[in-house]
Amino acid sequence: MIIRLLKEAKNKICGIFKKYKCPICRTHFDEYLPIGTTAKVWKQYVGVGAGVRKAVCPVCHSTDRERLVYLFFKDYYFAENKDRHIKLLHIAPESNLSKYLMKHPNVEYAAGDKRCEGYSYPDYVRDIDIMDLHDIADNTYDVVICNHVLEHVPDDIVAMKELRRVIKPAGFAVLQVPYALKLETTFEDKTIITPDARFEAYGQNDHVRLYGMDYKDRLESAGFRVKASEISKNYPAKYGLNCNENLFVCYKA
Repeated sequence: MIIRLLKEAKNKICGIFKKYKCPICRTHFDEYLPIGTTAKVWKQYVGVGAGVRKAVCPVCHSTDRERLVYLFFKDYYFAENKDRHIKLLHIAPESNLSKYLMKHPNVEYAAGDKRCEGYSYPDYVRDIDIMDLHDIADNTYDVVICNHVLEHVPDDIVAMKELRRVIKPAGFAVLQVPYALKLETTFEDKTIITPDARFEAYGQNDHVRLYGMDYKDRLESAGFRVKASEISKNYPAKYGLNCNENLFVCYKA
């Protein structure tokens, strides 16, 4: 009891003197850590969710995009669905978000990623390819989270259609990608295949396209009804979100 009170008191004092606070680990600190690549395209086209920026929590290592999705589910979706059983699929799961969702009493959690050589994966993350979810039946999940994955996928429209297929009729997906505010049309070129060339063209050596302001149109072409929400603007600067980042909530119906 005494230890808990001391921790609470310390946290309140830190809140007075520290500029930032991570909403996930609830730690106060002076500054977020840098993340992102130095590729010129992010400056040229004003990248959102990409490019060098101070956005990593120094304690739990959450990123701006992870905190945005976390806050959406915590403050909006779960708050409005307190008694509902939710089947959720998390693609390429972020560590902090994954832990939060797995512990949530209403969530039946599943996670998957396309396993690549040189990477390690938790045991609960199954090997899947979002371009071919053949072992998942139609209308299986209430919610799908796919955060900064589609920019790595050879055919993103096929992947979008597969994700839509496995969502229940009343379900939705949160499909985040890095995108460029000053690029009207998504740029992709199948002849750009080397890591260096992809870095120059797409901003990262394992990306296969640079999304522009037509990203919502691409989602809709796959059959989704898309709401681009500006909830990031509802939160204080201390949470380290990008106020230009929309949350793309994609409904099946």
